[in-house]
Amino acid sequence: MQFSKTIIRTTLAGLFLLFPGHLLAEEHGGEHGGKHGEEHKGAHITLTQDATLSMGEVVGLTAERAPERYMVEARTRTGKAYRRKASSFFSDSPQISVHHQNDFLMSDQGLREWEGRLDLPIWMPGEKRAWQNRARAAGSEADAYRDRLVWEVAGEVRELLWQVKLTEAALQDNRAALETAEKLLDDVERRIKAGDLPKNSVILARQELAARRIALKGAERDYVDSAMTYQTITGLASIPASVEEQQQEVEDDYAVPPVTHARRQLEYYQAEYDSARASWSSSPTVTFGVKRERGGYDDRSIDSVSLGLAIPLGSATHSAPRRAEAAEKLAVAERQLALAMRDQKLALHEAEHELEVCLVQMEITEEHFAMATENLRLARRAFELGESDLMDLLRVQDQYFQSSGTHSLQKLQCGLAVARHNQTKGIFPQ
Repeated sequence: MQFSKTIIRTTLAGLFLLFPGHLLAEEHGGEHGGKHGEEHKGAHITLTQDATLSMGEVVGLTAERAPERYMVEARTRTGKAYRRKASSFFSDSPQISVHHQNDFLMSDQGLREWEGRLDLPIWMPGEKRAWQNRARAAGSEADAYRDRLVWEVAGEVRELLWQVKLTEAALQDNRAALETAEKLLDDVERRIKAGDLPKNSVILARQELAARRIALKGAERDYVDSAMTYQTITGLASIPASVEEQQQEVEDDYAVPPVTHARRQLEYYQAEYDSARASWSSSPTVTFGVKRERGGYDDRSIDSVSLGLAIPLGSATHSAPRRAEAAEKLAVAERQLALAMRDQKLALHEAEHELEVCLVQMEITEEHFAMATENLRLARRAFELGESDLMDLLRVQDQYFQSSGTHSLQKLQCGLAVARHNQTKGIFPQ
């Protein structure tokens, strides 16, 4: 008896698994939840395509809001400050001093003395020219830093736009796959009613539909993430209608903003070192003075003029630390230029190799997609004629979706490879 109850329970459980509640209800005249359950909902963020918006404009607008713009302003102010100093008549700020002396609190014999003095720091030979070179180098470094900022923003914008395109293509492919799965379920249900397929075929069709819905939600998530990143960095809710670029070449592969900026930094620190060598620990000072004095018990005042020259001693010893610091900065700049040259060489190889491999992969994916399309056509025909079962069709259909997605993404990956190639060559998008 116990054994019979176990068999009955097992049989009922199998029937419930094989014929879900909605299917049993359908047999009694019910419908299975509208069309095929809940309709697909769109992404939370959608970027509109603007035919009047160019990539160059996106780069410009993004650069204006980039946090690094404050560094550009600071470097520009530094260059202007150096130019003002280099154009000054004196090497440092002139000083005016006034002295008064009397014997009121001591002997009180009527001694009164007033003295005024003007101290004028003067340039050492070659020091003014060194500061002028330093000012020019600072201005050039600020301009090079600005160009590097725009170049870095251009690379970031290129990556962001192509990431949006990649996730958008994946989203479209998953929507198409979901629509195909819905049509397949309709066809399976129709053929079950006609008695052409076993009733358990609907489970496979619904599993396929559920899998496509899950994949679509993941694609929506990726698209929303890429769109949100683009909006946050660029401040725009639209993207250019066309982001594709043509492969371009330049005469000098090393005339790119990172290397140029490293060279300008080297020139600046070289000028700073030359300025430190041409300057003393303190500047020689020319002094002009006037003096009025009156002796004790004497009503007459004596007015006089003085001229003096103050020359610092031991200047080499006290200026040595400043020169050593300037030499260290110069060595760091030389190292940075060498690293920039090396990084550019590696980046050129990587960009060219990526583009070369991508074009080869593009040919392979096109051939693979063509075969997958033909294979799906034959599999559908065989399924309609009853020559194959649903499992075979789903297997071939899944291979087609994978090939289609790979083919779509590969075309976009080649576009991204071209953009990275132009970025490495220092070409700004228009």
